[in-house]
Amino acid sequence: ATNANELGSFPDITPYQQILFYRHIRPDKWFIFLVIPSRTKRTTNITIEGYFIGDMDVSEVNPVVRKLQRAFSLLSFPQPVITWTRRLHFPTDFHPNNTIVAFILIEYLHRHGKYLELSMDILMKCKIQSLKFLRNEHDTWLGKLHLHDVSKASHPFVDLLTNQNDKLEDLQELGFMVIDVKGDGNCGYYSLILGLENLGIYTYSVYNNNASSARVKSMLKNRPWQAKVIAFRKKMQEHSRWLLSVMYPKSERDYEDLMWFYAGIWDEREIETFEGVEGDEDNPGLPPHIGLSDAFAYEEAPAKNYFVSTFINETDYHMNPFWAPHVLASLLKMRVIVYTQKIADLKHSSHLWSIMSFDYRNETHTRTNPHIHVDWNTDLETKIDLERVRISDIEFKQKPTIEILYQNRPDPADEKETIGHFQFLRRVICSGVSMPPQPSKTTLKEQLSVRMSADDANVENIPKRNTANGPRQNSAADRPVLAALTVDSTAESPAIDATNVPAVDPPIDA
Repeated sequence: ATNANELGSFPDITPYQQILFYRHIRPDKWFIFLVIPSRTKRTTNITIEGYFIGDMDVSEVNPVVRKLQRAFSLLSFPQPVITWTRRLHFPTDFHPNNTIVAFILIEYLHRHGKYLELSMDILMKCKIQSLKFLRNEHDTWLGKLHLHDVSKASHPFVDLLTNQNDKLEDLQELGFMVIDVKGDGNCGYYSLILGLENLGIYTYSVYNNNASSARVKSMLKNRPWQAKVIAFRKKMQEHSRWLLSVMYPKSERDYEDLMWFYAGIWDEREIETFEGVEGDEDNPGLPPHIGLSDAFAYEEAPAKNYFVSTFINETDYHMNPFWAPHVLASLLKMRVIVYTQKIADLKHSSHLWSIMSFDYRNETHTRTNPHIHVDWNTDLETKIDLERVRISDIEFKQKPTIEILYQNRPDPADEKETIGHFQFLRRVICSGVSMPPQPSKTTLKEQLSVRMSADDANVENIPKRNTANGPRQNSAADRPVLAALTVDSTAESPAIDATNVPAVDPPIDA
């Protein structure tokens, strides 16, 4: 443009006290100009600071510099005095994605943030914070249980202090968040209720709109949650009885079917409740046994009996890891997957994994076309083994699916006996996404200081040039418009007069 009319839609920037211009140059270069006007009665002083990201050449920047200079002279400000400063050039290896760096630097400049304190660690946190909407879409795609909404007030059975000695890194690296629950004898049902919430099923949950400010009540005193847990137990009991009478009637049960073998059931006595037989000198007798269906709930008992401290010893009424998932898969026509961690000793020196899935298939049941297809993968020793068997996110989404963890370990009171504990597994990272390396906390200022020291050392070692024929002169086209790089130890953009400036969010707190 040679006159104001030719500038067309160039905006009127005179009312502003700070203006940011930025441009992307392919393939991966950015430059940002921070314009700060300062007015007197006679003139307008304009300071323009340049910020460069990528291996930028002066010839790529100068055309824009000249256009902006003409624009300020012709349209925006009367008789401007323009000072150009090359304030900062990001090292090319500071971050692998220059677009992310440009986005965050623009935000920092706009809010007067201390950009020289940026590091890989802070950039990652800013990136996650800025893309919160994308994270929410991602997490909702994998399930509807929002972890940030789960607390002791909303779910009094959730144990937010997960045992760090459980050796669950393999699961976490596969994209699972392990949500621990209270080990009071109801842990299996708590885990399944969280899984139902993750599917958007709240039939057995208590919704409290003011959970964040509500007083925390333990399960022993929380009657609404007690009622829901017991209702869930009794619904499972009802459906278990239907399965054993209609789908798997006594006259048609084939105990060579793998579904019974996997559950450790060999004959009728392990399915039905058995009162027991007293022994004598010649016959040791048989202890009483609680059947598969009766183990879901007491016939008649006060609600608090399920939540008192002694219920932990009522192991007959704890969730059966091989039958309850089968019942739920049938009840809701879904899939339940149990990751079992078999811990060898109390020191957690070694453990083995197995994965059992219960997948609804048919309205009827035969051995070749089962009602619930049961699949069991055993002796999984490494994360690679787990990853091979773990279903992909696409499979996970094809059918309503709940995944839970069952830990089986020696009893501290008697290592010959074992105890079990359930936890809920929430997918939070998509399949195939590896865990990122620990980001560096080295700041931009520290990195620049190291580079400048190295450059000074290199300059001292450069031999003097032969100037017999005179120094080489740069042509006007080659001569950079911007001044040399300067690094301000304050590490923030200059403060401006806030008068008449619209309010903005507080500076970024990374």
